[in-house]
Amino acid sequence: MSNLREKQKTPAQNPIPIGAELCDRSPETHRSLVVQRTVRSCILTFACWFWWALGTVNMPASLLAEATELRSHQDRSLDYPVTVVDPNPFLRPGTAMGQEGNFKVENRSLGTVPAERMRLPVPGSTWRLDGRVGRTKDGIIYAGFGTYLYRSEDDGKNWNGVLIEGLPDTRPGRVAAIAFGASGKHILLAHRASALAPTGRYENKNPAESREDLNIYPLVISRSANGGRTWERSAVLPVPPGFRGLAGDGNSIVELGDGSLLAALDGIAEAAQGAEVFLRSRDQGQTWKNVSLMSEAAETGLMSLGGLRVLAAIRGIPNARLGGKTIELANSEDGGHTWSTRRPLTRTFGQAHGDLAQLPGVGVVAVYENRYPYRDGGEVQARISWDNGITWTSELYILSKGHGYGGSVASNDGVTVITVLGDGELDSRGSPTGRGYTLQAVRWKPWRPPGSRTLPESR
Repeated sequence: MSNLREKQKTPAQNPIPIGAELCDRSPETHRSLVVQRTVRSCILTFACWFWWALGTVNMPASLLAEATELRSHQDRSLDYPVTVVDPNPFLRPGTAMGQEGNFKVENRSLGTVPAERMRLPVPGSTWRLDGRVGRTKDGIIYAGFGTYLYRSEDDGKNWNGVLIEGLPDTRPGRVAAIAFGASGKHILLAHRASALAPTGRYENKNPAESREDLNIYPLVISRSANGGRTWERSAVLPVPPGFRGLAGDGNSIVELGDGSLLAALDGIAEAAQGAEVFLRSRDQGQTWKNVSLMSEAAETGLMSLGGLRVLAAIRGIPNARLGGKTIELANSEDGGHTWSTRRPLTRTFGQAHGDLAQLPGVGVVAVYENRYPYRDGGEVQARISWDNGITWTSELYILSKGHGYGGSVASNDGVTVITVLGDGELDSRGSPTGRGYTLQAVRWKPWRPPGSRTLPESR
Protein backbone atom coordinates (compact mmCIF):
# COMPACT_ATOMS: atom_id res chain seq x y z
CA MET A 1 0.00 0.00 0.00
CA SER A 2 2.79 2.37 0.83
CA ASN A 3 4.46 1.58 -2.52
CA LEU A 4 1.26 2.48 -4.36
CA ARG A 5 1.06 5.80 -2.53
CA GLU A 6 4.67 6.51 -3.40
CA LYS A 7 3.95 5.83 -7.11
CA GLN A 8 1.01 8.23 -7.07
CA LYS A 9 3.35 11.02 -5.95
CA THR A 10 5.75 10.57 -8.87
CA PRO A 11 5.75 13.19 -11.68
CA ALA A 12 4.63 10.54 -14.19
CA GLN A 13 1.36 10.05 -12.35
CA ASN A 14 0.91 13.75 -11.52
CA PRO A 15 1.98 15.64 -14.67
CA ILE A 16 2.84 19.30 -14.53
CA PRO A 17 0.01 21.45 -15.99
CA ILE A 18 0.48 22.57 -19.59
CA GLY A 19 2.59 25.70 -19.74
CA ALA A 20 4.02 25.22 -16.26
CA GLU A 21 7.45 24.48 -17.73
CA LEU A 22 7.52 28.12 -18.86
CA CYS A 23 7.34 29.30 -15.31
CA ASP A 24 10.46 30.08 -13.35
CA ARG A 25 12.36 30.74 -16.58
CA SER A 26 14.36 33.77 -17.55
CA PRO A 27 12.59 36.18 -20.00
CA GLU A 28 15.01 35.18 -22.77
CA THR A 29 14.34 31.45 -22.28
CA HIS A 30 10.60 32.11 -22.10
CA ARG A 31 10.58 33.98 -25.42
CA SER A 32 12.67 31.27 -27.08
CA LEU A 33 10.26 28.53 -26.05
CA VAL A 34 7.25 30.53 -27.28
CA VAL A 35 8.91 31.09 -30.69
CA GLN A 36 9.75 27.39 -31.00
CA ARG A 37 6.17 26.40 -30.21
CA THR A 38 4.79 28.91 -32.72
CA VAL A 39 7.07 27.63 -35.51
CA ARG A 40 6.15 24.00 -34.78
CA SER A 41 2.43 24.90 -34.82
CA CYS A 42 2.75 26.66 -38.21
CA ILE A 43 4.66 23.71 -39.69
CA LEU A 44 2.03 21.25 -38.40
CA THR A 45 -0.84 23.37 -39.75
CA PHE A 46 0.75 23.66 -43.21
CA ALA A 47 1.44 19.90 -43.32
CA CYS A 48 -2.18 19.11 -42.46
CA TRP A 49 -3.46 21.51 -45.12
CA PHE A 50 -1.03 20.10 -47.73
CA TRP A 51 -2.04 16.49 -47.17
CA TRP A 52 -5.74 17.41 -47.17
CA ALA A 53 -5.34 19.23 -50.50
CA LEU A 54 -3.35 16.34 -51.97
CA GLY A 55 -6.04 13.90 -50.86
CA THR A 56 -8.74 16.06 -52.42
CA VAL A 57 -6.98 16.10 -55.79
CA ASN A 58 -6.85 12.30 -55.80
CA MET A 59 -10.25 11.82 -54.16
CA PRO A 60 -12.80 9.75 -56.12
CA ALA A 61 -15.43 11.90 -57.86
CA SER A 62 -18.20 10.54 -55.64
CA LEU A 63 -16.41 11.52 -52.42
CA LEU A 64 -15.37 14.89 -53.81
CA ALA A 65 -19.00 15.59 -54.75
CA GLU A 66 -20.06 14.89 -51.15
CA ALA A 67 -17.41 17.33 -49.91
CA THR A 68 -18.73 20.10 -52.17
CA GLU A 69 -22.46 19.47 -51.70
CA LEU A 70 -24.80 22.40 -52.35
CA ARG A 71 -27.81 23.12 -50.14
CA SER A 72 -31.04 24.94 -50.86
CA HIS A 73 -31.83 28.02 -48.82
CA GLN A 74 -34.46 30.69 -48.40
CA ASP A 75 -34.17 33.86 -50.50
CA ARG A 76 -36.13 37.02 -49.75
CA SER A 77 -36.36 37.80 -53.46
CA LEU A 78 -38.47 34.63 -53.85
CA ASP A 79 -41.19 35.80 -51.46
CA TYR A 80 -44.02 36.15 -53.98
CA PRO A 81 -47.11 34.08 -54.89
CA VAL A 82 -48.08 32.26 -58.05
CA THR A 83 -50.23 34.58 -60.17
CA VAL A 84 -53.35 33.17 -61.85
CA VAL A 85 -54.58 34.83 -65.07
CA ASP A 86 -56.99 34.18 -67.92
CA PRO A 87 -55.10 32.15 -70.58
CA ASN A 88 -56.78 34.10 -73.38
CA PRO A 89 -54.91 37.42 -73.77
CA PHE A 90 -56.32 40.71 -74.96
CA LEU A 91 -54.65 43.66 -76.68
CA ARG A 92 -54.05 46.92 -74.82
CA PRO A 93 -52.94 50.05 -76.72
CA GLY A 94 -49.18 50.62 -76.61
CA THR A 95 -47.24 53.86 -76.32
CA ALA A 96 -47.08 54.42 -80.08
CA MET A 97 -50.27 52.70 -81.17
CA GLY A 98 -51.31 55.50 -83.55
CA GLN A 99 -48.01 55.44 -85.44
CA GLU A 100 -46.88 51.83 -85.17
CA GLY A 101 -49.91 49.91 -83.94
CA ASN A 102 -47.81 48.40 -81.14
CA PHE A 103 -50.53 46.84 -79.03
CA LYS A 104 -49.46 45.25 -75.75
CA VAL A 105 -50.59 41.70 -74.99
CA GLU A 106 -52.07 41.27 -71.50
CA ASN A 107 -53.96 38.63 -69.53
CA ARG A 108 -56.81 39.40 -67.16
CA SER A 109 -55.88 38.71 -63.51
CA LEU A 110 -57.89 36.02 -61.71
CA GLY A 111 -56.08 35.85 -58.35
CA THR A 112 -53.04 34.30 -56.69
CA VAL A 113 -51.93 30.98 -55.20
CA PRO A 114 -49.53 30.73 -52.21
CA ALA A 115 -46.05 29.46 -53.05
CA GLU A 116 -43.23 27.97 -50.99
CA ARG A 117 -39.91 28.72 -52.70
CA MET A 118 -36.30 27.75 -52.12
CA ARG A 119 -33.17 28.91 -53.93
CA LEU A 120 -31.03 26.09 -55.39
CA PRO A 121 -27.43 27.33 -55.82
CA VAL A 122 -25.84 26.78 -59.26
CA PRO A 123 -22.40 28.43 -58.96
CA GLY A 124 -20.60 28.98 -62.23
CA SER A 125 -23.55 28.08 -64.48
CA THR A 126 -22.82 29.19 -68.04
CA TRP A 127 -26.20 28.51 -69.65
CA ARG A 128 -29.94 28.78 -69.09
CA LEU A 129 -31.07 26.25 -66.45
CA ASP A 130 -33.07 23.56 -68.24
CA GLY A 131 -33.95 20.05 -67.13
CA ARG A 132 -36.49 17.57 -65.77
CA VAL A 133 -37.67 16.24 -62.42
CA GLY A 134 -38.36 12.61 -61.46
CA ARG A 135 -39.06 10.44 -58.43
CA THR A 136 -37.48 7.05 -57.74
CA LYS A 137 -39.39 4.20 -56.09
CA ASP A 138 -37.95 5.07 -52.65
CA GLY A 139 -39.76 8.43 -52.80
CA ILE A 140 -36.69 10.62 -53.37
CA ILE A 141 -37.17 13.43 -55.90
CA TYR A 142 -34.31 14.19 -58.30
CA ALA A 143 -33.84 17.22 -60.56
CA GLY A 144 -31.26 17.23 -63.34
CA PHE A 145 -30.79 20.83 -64.52
CA GLY A 146 -27.92 22.06 -66.65
CA THR A 147 -24.79 20.60 -65.05
CA TYR A 148 -26.34 20.15 -61.58
CA LEU A 149 -28.08 17.23 -59.90
CA TYR A 150 -30.35 18.00 -56.95
CA ARG A 151 -32.27 15.64 -54.66
CA SER A 152 -34.99 16.09 -52.03
CA GLU A 153 -35.92 13.52 -49.42
CA ASP A 154 -38.74 15.57 -47.82
CA ASP A 155 -41.13 16.00 -50.76
CA GLY A 156 -39.47 19.07 -52.23
CA LYS A 157 -39.12 21.20 -49.10
CA ASN A 158 -35.31 21.06 -48.94
CA TRP A 159 -32.72 20.09 -51.54
CA ASN A 160 -29.08 18.96 -51.70
CA GLY A 161 -27.14 19.19 -54.94
CA VAL A 162 -23.82 18.46 -56.63
CA LEU A 163 -22.10 19.39 -59.85
CA ILE A 164 -22.51 16.64 -62.47
CA GLU A 165 -19.05 15.34 -63.36
CA GLY A 166 -17.07 12.14 -63.64
CA LEU A 167 -19.66 10.22 -65.69
CA PRO A 168 -18.52 7.28 -67.83
CA ASP A 169 -16.49 8.18 -70.92
CA THR A 170 -16.49 11.92 -70.23
CA ARG A 171 -13.51 14.21 -70.07
CA PRO A 172 -12.71 16.09 -66.83
CA GLY A 173 -15.13 18.92 -66.11
CA ARG A 174 -18.84 19.51 -65.82
CA VAL A 175 -21.33 17.34 -67.72
CA ALA A 176 -24.66 18.67 -69.05
CA ALA A 177 -27.88 16.69 -68.63
CA ILE A 178 -29.08 16.50 -72.23
CA ALA A 179 -32.05 14.40 -71.07
CA PHE A 180 -33.11 13.26 -67.60
CA GLY A 181 -35.63 10.97 -65.93
CA ALA A 182 -36.26 8.36 -63.22
CA SER A 183 -37.38 4.74 -63.32
CA GLY A 184 -37.69 2.40 -60.35
CA LYS A 185 -34.46 2.66 -58.37
CA HIS A 186 -32.55 4.42 -61.17
CA ILE A 187 -32.04 7.97 -62.26
CA LEU A 188 -31.17 8.26 -65.96
CA LEU A 189 -29.11 10.97 -67.62
CA ALA A 190 -28.29 11.34 -71.32
CA HIS A 191 -24.93 13.02 -71.95
CA ARG A 192 -22.14 13.44 -74.44
CA ALA A 193 -19.43 10.77 -74.27
CA SER A 194 -16.74 13.41 -74.69
CA ALA A 195 -13.87 10.97 -74.11
CA LEU A 196 -14.83 9.12 -77.29
CA ALA A 197 -13.89 10.26 -80.79
CA PRO A 198 -16.10 13.10 -82.12
CA THR A 199 -18.30 12.39 -85.13
CA GLY A 200 -18.55 15.92 -86.53
CA ARG A 201 -18.99 19.61 -85.73
CA TYR A 202 -22.08 21.48 -84.58
CA GLU A 203 -22.14 25.28 -84.57
CA ASN A 204 -25.31 25.58 -82.45
CA LYS A 205 -24.23 23.50 -79.48
CA ASN A 206 -25.65 24.16 -76.01
CA PRO A 207 -22.69 25.83 -74.19
CA ALA A 208 -23.57 24.50 -70.71
CA GLU A 209 -20.36 22.45 -70.67
CA SER A 210 -17.99 24.46 -72.85
CA ARG A 211 -18.37 27.32 -75.30
CA GLU A 212 -15.19 26.29 -77.13
CA ASP A 213 -15.89 22.62 -77.83
CA LEU A 214 -18.28 22.46 -80.80
CA ASN A 215 -17.67 18.81 -81.61
CA ILE A 216 -20.52 16.35 -82.00
CA TYR A 217 -19.83 13.43 -79.67
CA PRO A 218 -21.64 10.10 -79.38
CA LEU A 219 -24.49 10.22 -76.84
CA VAL A 220 -25.04 7.66 -74.10
CA ILE A 221 -27.54 7.35 -71.27
CA SER A 222 -25.96 6.67 -67.90
CA ARG A 223 -27.94 5.34 -64.94
CA SER A 224 -27.34 5.41 -61.20
CA ALA A 225 -28.95 3.31 -58.49
CA ASN A 226 -27.42 5.26 -55.59
CA GLY A 227 -28.42 8.85 -56.21
CA GLY A 228 -25.57 9.72 -58.55
CA ARG A 229 -22.60 8.49 -56.49
CA THR A 230 -21.70 5.95 -59.18
CA TRP A 231 -22.85 5.56 -62.78
CA GLU A 232 -22.91 2.93 -65.52
CA ARG A 233 -23.49 3.91 -69.11
CA SER A 234 -25.49 2.40 -71.93
CA ALA A 235 -24.21 1.41 -75.32
CA VAL A 236 -23.75 4.38 -77.66
CA LEU A 237 -27.17 5.61 -78.81
CA PRO A 238 -27.93 4.86 -82.48
CA VAL A 239 -28.22 7.84 -84.85
CA PRO A 240 -30.93 7.55 -87.53
CA PRO A 241 -29.92 7.71 -91.21
CA GLY A 242 -29.70 11.26 -92.51
CA PHE A 243 -28.67 12.70 -89.13
CA ARG A 244 -25.22 13.74 -87.95
CA GLY A 245 -25.84 13.12 -84.27
CA LEU A 246 -28.15 13.54 -81.28
CA ALA A 247 -28.51 16.47 -78.91
CA GLY A 248 -30.93 17.94 -76.38
CA ASP A 249 -31.70 20.76 -74.00
CA GLY A 250 -33.15 19.15 -70.89
CA ASN A 251 -35.12 16.49 -72.78
CA SER A 252 -37.21 13.72 -71.25
CA ILE A 253 -36.82 10.03 -70.30
CA VAL A 254 -39.85 8.15 -68.87
CA GLU A 255 -40.87 4.66 -67.82
CA LEU A 256 -43.86 3.15 -69.63
CA GLY A 257 -46.49 0.85 -68.17
CA ASP A 258 -44.76 -2.32 -69.37
CA GLY A 259 -41.48 -1.36 -67.64
CA SER A 260 -39.71 -0.24 -70.81
CA LEU A 261 -38.15 3.21 -71.15
CA LEU A 262 -38.80 5.92 -73.74
CA ALA A 263 -36.40 8.80 -74.43
CA ALA A 264 -36.84 11.87 -76.65
CA LEU A 265 -33.72 13.48 -78.15
CA ASP A 266 -33.14 16.18 -80.76
CA GLY A 267 -31.76 14.95 -84.06
CA ILE A 268 -28.99 17.00 -85.67
CA ALA A 269 -29.99 16.76 -89.31
CA GLU A 270 -27.77 17.04 -92.36
CA ALA A 271 -30.05 19.84 -93.55
CA ALA A 272 -31.04 22.82 -91.39
CA GLN A 273 -34.36 21.33 -90.25
CA GLY A 274 -34.06 18.81 -87.41
CA ALA A 275 -36.53 16.37 -85.86
CA GLU A 276 -37.27 14.63 -82.59
CA VAL A 277 -35.83 11.13 -82.27
CA PHE A 278 -37.60 8.65 -79.98
CA LEU A 279 -35.64 5.72 -78.56
CA ARG A 280 -36.87 2.73 -76.53
CA SER A 281 -35.09 0.47 -74.06
CA ARG A 282 -36.40 -2.90 -72.86
CA ASP A 283 -33.48 -3.69 -70.52
CA GLN A 284 -33.69 -0.76 -68.06
CA GLY A 285 -31.51 1.55 -70.10
CA GLN A 286 -28.58 -0.68 -71.04
CA THR A 287 -29.35 -0.64 -74.77
CA TRP A 288 -31.60 1.60 -76.89
CA LYS A 289 -33.23 1.38 -80.32
CA ASN A 290 -34.77 4.07 -82.52
CA VAL A 291 -38.53 3.68 -82.76
CA SER A 292 -39.77 6.84 -84.54
CA LEU A 293 -39.08 10.36 -85.78
CA MET A 294 -41.23 13.47 -85.42
CA SER A 295 -40.60 16.34 -87.84
CA GLU A 296 -40.56 20.02 -86.82
CA ALA A 297 -40.08 19.13 -83.15
CA ALA A 298 -37.52 19.51 -80.36
CA GLU A 299 -37.09 19.49 -76.55
CA THR A 300 -39.99 17.09 -76.05
CA GLY A 301 -41.45 16.26 -72.64
CA LEU A 302 -43.01 12.82 -72.11
CA MET A 303 -45.60 11.42 -69.69
CA SER A 304 -46.87 7.86 -69.43
CA LEU A 305 -50.66 7.52 -69.48
CA GLY A 306 -50.48 3.83 -68.52
CA GLY A 307 -49.69 0.80 -70.63
CA LEU A 308 -48.04 1.95 -73.86
CA ARG A 309 -50.00 5.20 -74.02
CA VAL A 310 -47.85 8.35 -73.99
CA LEU A 311 -48.58 12.09 -73.98
CA ALA A 312 -45.90 14.36 -75.46
CA ALA A 313 -45.35 18.13 -75.14
CA ILE A 314 -43.32 19.33 -78.12
CA ARG A 315 -41.42 22.51 -78.79
CA GLY A 316 -42.29 23.38 -82.37
CA ILE A 317 -39.33 24.59 -84.40
CA PRO A 318 -39.64 27.32 -87.08
CA ASN A 319 -42.13 26.25 -89.72
CA ALA A 320 -44.76 27.83 -91.94
CA ARG A 321 -47.63 26.20 -90.08
CA LEU A 322 -46.96 27.50 -86.55
CA GLY A 323 -44.15 30.03 -86.75
CA GLY A 324 -42.02 28.02 -84.32
CA LYS A 325 -41.36 28.12 -80.57
CA THR A 326 -44.84 27.15 -79.47
CA ILE A 327 -45.92 24.11 -77.45
CA GLU A 328 -47.79 21.31 -79.20
CA LEU A 329 -49.24 18.08 -77.81
CA ALA A 330 -49.31 14.62 -79.40
CA ASN A 331 -50.38 11.13 -78.34
CA SER A 332 -48.98 7.65 -78.89
CA GLU A 333 -50.85 4.41 -78.23
CA ASP A 334 -47.93 2.08 -78.98
CA GLY A 335 -44.99 3.22 -76.88
CA GLY A 336 -43.77 5.96 -79.21
CA HIS A 337 -43.75 4.01 -82.48
CA THR A 338 -46.43 6.26 -83.98
CA TRP A 339 -47.84 9.66 -83.01
CA SER A 340 -51.24 11.24 -83.67
CA THR A 341 -53.56 14.08 -82.67
CA ARG A 342 -50.84 16.71 -82.87
CA ARG A 343 -52.45 19.93 -81.60
CA PRO A 344 -51.43 23.28 -80.08
CA LEU A 345 -51.29 23.90 -76.35
CA THR A 346 -49.95 27.45 -76.75
CA ARG A 347 -50.02 29.89 -79.67
CA THR A 348 -47.59 32.59 -78.53
CA PHE A 349 -44.20 32.70 -80.24
CA GLY A 350 -41.38 32.07 -77.75
CA GLN A 351 -43.02 29.43 -75.56
CA ALA A 352 -40.69 26.46 -75.33
CA HIS A 353 -39.72 23.26 -73.50
CA GLY A 354 -43.03 21.74 -72.46
CA ASP A 355 -42.88 19.50 -69.39
CA LEU A 356 -45.68 17.13 -68.31
CA ALA A 357 -46.36 15.58 -64.89
CA GLN A 358 -49.15 13.32 -63.67
CA LEU A 359 -51.59 14.68 -61.07
CA PRO A 360 -54.10 12.55 -59.11
CA GLY A 361 -56.40 10.46 -61.30
CA VAL A 362 -56.22 11.74 -64.86
CA GLY A 363 -54.77 15.15 -63.99
CA VAL A 364 -51.83 16.68 -65.87
CA VAL A 365 -49.72 19.77 -65.21
CA ALA A 366 -47.91 21.27 -68.23
CA VAL A 367 -45.06 23.69 -67.55
CA TYR A 368 -43.24 25.78 -70.16
CA GLU A 369 -41.17 28.94 -70.61
CA ASN A 370 -42.62 32.18 -72.00
CA ARG A 371 -39.42 33.75 -73.31
CA TYR A 372 -40.00 37.01 -75.18
CA PRO A 373 -39.44 39.89 -75.04
CA TYR A 374 -36.22 39.45 -73.04
CA ARG A 375 -36.52 42.92 -71.55
CA ASP A 376 -39.81 41.97 -69.82
CA GLY A 377 -38.01 39.33 -67.78
CA GLY A 378 -39.54 36.10 -69.09
CA GLU A 379 -41.86 33.73 -67.21
CA VAL A 380 -42.39 30.07 -66.47
CA GLN A 381 -46.07 29.25 -66.93
CA ALA A 382 -48.32 26.26 -66.23
CA ARG A 383 -51.65 24.85 -67.41
CA ILE A 384 -53.82 22.15 -65.81
CA SER A 385 -55.85 19.35 -67.41
CA TRP A 386 -58.17 16.94 -65.60
CA ASP A 387 -58.70 14.55 -68.52
CA ASN A 388 -55.17 13.44 -69.49
CA GLY A 389 -54.51 16.46 -71.69
CA ILE A 390 -57.63 16.44 -73.86
CA THR A 391 -58.94 19.75 -72.47
CA TRP A 392 -57.36 22.40 -70.26
CA THR A 393 -58.80 24.57 -67.51
CA SER A 394 -59.44 28.30 -67.92
CA GLU A 395 -56.51 29.33 -65.70
CA LEU A 396 -52.93 30.15 -66.61
CA TYR A 397 -50.47 29.97 -63.70
CA ILE A 398 -47.46 32.31 -63.73
CA LEU A 399 -45.06 30.27 -61.59
CA SER A 400 -42.08 32.61 -61.69
CA LYS A 401 -40.41 35.59 -63.29
CA GLY A 402 -37.15 34.94 -65.10
CA HIS A 403 -35.69 32.81 -67.87
CA GLY A 404 -35.27 29.05 -67.77
CA TYR A 405 -37.06 25.75 -68.18
CA GLY A 406 -39.10 23.84 -65.61
CA GLY A 407 -39.95 20.28 -64.57
CA SER A 408 -42.55 19.00 -62.08
CA VAL A 409 -43.75 16.04 -60.01
CA ALA A 410 -46.82 15.66 -57.81
CA SER A 411 -46.24 15.66 -54.07
CA ASN A 412 -47.07 12.76 -51.78
CA ASP A 413 -50.21 14.55 -50.56
CA GLY A 414 -51.70 14.42 -54.08
CA VAL A 415 -52.49 18.14 -53.87
CA THR A 416 -49.22 20.06 -54.13
CA VAL A 417 -47.17 20.39 -57.31
CA ILE A 418 -43.38 20.51 -56.91
CA THR A 419 -41.70 22.42 -59.75
CA VAL A 420 -37.99 23.09 -60.23
CA LEU A 421 -37.32 25.89 -62.72
CA GLY A 422 -34.72 28.29 -64.02
CA ASP A 423 -35.40 31.94 -63.24
CA GLY A 424 -32.33 33.68 -64.65
CA GLU A 425 -31.97 37.36 -65.49
CA LEU A 426 -31.15 38.32 -69.10
CA ASP A 427 -30.65 41.62 -70.88
CA SER A 428 -32.57 42.75 -73.98
CA ARG A 429 -30.25 40.67 -76.20
CA GLY A 430 -30.65 37.48 -74.19
CA SER A 431 -27.26 37.64 -72.45
CA PRO A 432 -26.97 37.04 -68.69
CA THR A 433 -27.05 40.12 -66.49
CA GLY A 434 -27.72 40.91 -62.83
CA ARG A 435 -28.07 37.63 -60.93
CA GLY A 436 -27.36 35.67 -64.14
CA TYR A 437 -28.51 32.06 -64.45
CA THR A 438 -30.38 30.91 -61.34
CA LEU A 439 -32.57 28.01 -60.19
CA GLN A 440 -35.43 27.67 -57.70
CA ALA A 441 -37.86 25.04 -56.40
CA VAL A 442 -41.49 26.01 -55.79
CA ARG A 443 -44.34 24.11 -54.09
CA TRP A 444 -47.80 25.28 -55.16
CA LYS A 445 -51.40 24.07 -55.44
CA PRO A 446 -53.55 24.56 -58.54
CA TRP A 447 -57.24 25.37 -58.14
CA ARG A 448 -59.41 22.30 -57.88
CA PRO A 449 -61.67 20.97 -60.60
CA PRO A 450 -65.47 20.94 -60.13
CA GLY A 451 -66.45 18.39 -57.50
CA SER A 452 -62.93 17.92 -56.09
CA ARG A 453 -62.51 17.95 -52.30
CA THR A 454 -58.73 17.92 -52.15
CA LEU A 455 -57.53 20.97 -54.07
CA PRO A 456 -58.09 24.71 -53.46
CA GLU A 457 -61.41 25.80 -54.92
CA SER A 458 -61.29 27.70 -58.22
CA ARG A 459 -62.55 31.26 -58.30
